[in-house]
Amino acid sequence: MHLAVEAVGTKRGGGWVILNEVLEALSTDPRFSRISVFGSLQSIYAEARFLHPKIEWKKRRVADHFYAARIHWLSRGFNDVLAAKNVDCVLQMNGVGFTDYPTISYIQQPLFFSKEARATLAYSHQARIFALEKIAQLSCEHSSRVFVQTHWMQAAMHQKWDLLPQLLHSPPPKIERMFSADRERSVVWIGSELSYKRLHFFRALADHLDEDIRLTDLCSSNAALSREEILSLLKRSTILAITSLTESLGLPLIEAMAKGTMIVAPDFAYAKEICGDAALYYQGHCLPSFLNAVQSALEDPQLRREHIRAGTRRALELDTLSQNYLALRNALVEVGQ
Repeated sequence: MHLAVEAVGTKRGGGWVILNEVLEALSTDPRFSRISVFGSLQSIYAEARFLHPKIEWKKRRVADHFYAARIHWLSRGFNDVLAAKNVDCVLQMNGVGFTDYPTISYIQQPLFFSKEARATLAYSHQARIFALEKIAQLSCEHSSRVFVQTHWMQAAMHQKWDLLPQLLHSPPPKIERMFSADRERSVVWIGSELSYKRLHFFRALADHLDEDIRLTDLCSSNAALSREEILSLLKRSTILAITSLTESLGLPLIEAMAKGTMIVAPDFAYAKEICGDAALYYQGHCLPSFLNAVQSALEDPQLRREHIRAGTRRALELDTLSQNYLALRNALVEVGQ
């Protein structure tokens, strides 16, 4: 079976990690004989990792850099290119685009469903998200199947688009069975400089905590660390601080639980769904509540031990649910036959 994967714009962050994981699962599945990936110029890590004979990389330079070109690519260009590829089915990793082929859409953009988070963006960025949302809604309505990563995204899509997608769980990295609550006194933050991520919450810690507490923010716009380096950093850190108004999944939450790192997170649906009782929650819109929660976590080793143990249990549950993207692979085979 020949599969085409649309992933233009997936460059960094959780979406990039999940693309790598999905491609790895697909490349080891004997039901797929050829996989054509249409992606961004920043495909360096994936190409280095997946020099698999089944996978061919097709970089879309213009669509990657120019918004108007990307809209054209998603609405017409991708389908035109597929006509010469003789593909059996299509996987849209961004859940956006029109094709004449059996298609699975995988929606990973939470801004389609969070008015509050979208309102923090510049007007030009809001306009781009609005246009992409309209294309995404129409393409999902014409897709054979639609997948999302969490129940809250499933409910939001059902309410806003009157569609009921399937759930697709993402596996955690290797789970640490041995851990210590007595690590170096440090707090790490992972995200981007987009306003809804609320990096200013994290930076306010500098004036609230003792000077010996090391604060590390990994903005995807300037951090060139590999995933392995990020996981190593999490393993050494005391706390992962989460401040975002919305996430489709919140991959760092899963990574932190797998690596035995305590999580401080807002009491929003996305964090509660992923972490359960494994995180220390603060009032999501309250900066003092965030600052106090981080300080409490740093000062109480027993509190950290309890949450770390809960995180390990939760990571094991997610690993069992994911089944290495088996539901996605089976759906692609079913619609492509």
